Amino acid sequence: MIALFLALNSASALSLPEVETSLIAYATEECEAQQVEVKWLGLSPDLPGGSDSVFHWSGSPCHSRPTLKLTVVENELPVGVWRFRPALNVWIEVPVAAEAIPVGSLVKAAPGVALIQNIQGQVVSDGAWIARVALRKGEPLTQRKLRVQPDIPKGSRVRIEAQHGALSVSADGKLMEDAFIGKPVRVLNLATRTTQRGRLVASDRVVLN
Repeated sequence: MIALFLALNSASALSLPEVETSLIAYATEECEAQQVEVKWLGLSPDLPGGSDSVFHWSGSPCHSRPTLKLTVVENELPVGVWRFRPALNVWIEVPVAAEAIPVGSLVKAAPGVALIQNIQGQVVSDGAWIARVALRKGEPLTQRKLRVQPDIPKGSRVRIEAQHGALSVSADGKLMEDAFIGKPVRVLNLATRTTQRGRLVASDRVVLN
């Protein structure tokens, strides 16, 4: 704990239960949390304060060991300002796996609640996702564990088209990677056995660059 400012003008001690209640309210609002638990507050019971203390918080409480700033005010005068690192459990609402999902399968999501420290990576938004790793039922869904479901999967057969002036040439091909309509993609020309780059313009058509 680092004391930034301390004016010992209060005869009574700070009420740590009131500080804890205030911290829970602050973390709940800042993190849009479903539940907040203070495992360890990290403040001394000898700090100055009183029954009329007002608590002002700053810093992000949305992880397990945040660095927060607490300003205590009485009668519109600062009693003390401290930076400290409480230990928190913060549960937030996130999409979770609705069932156990094997690698490479389409993910079925459900509303859920998870500890922030158990969420690895950015939480996914709405959309169709494929599991990069095997997922347990109730596991938070993040971009580290999922990939976007492609419009057309790797290995699909397509028609390759190329335009050379007034001449149009086409051949059968196979996608060398997952593809999205309107995006670049590598494709194997089955006639020449060469890999070329083009753009997927329809579910079965690639136009070469």
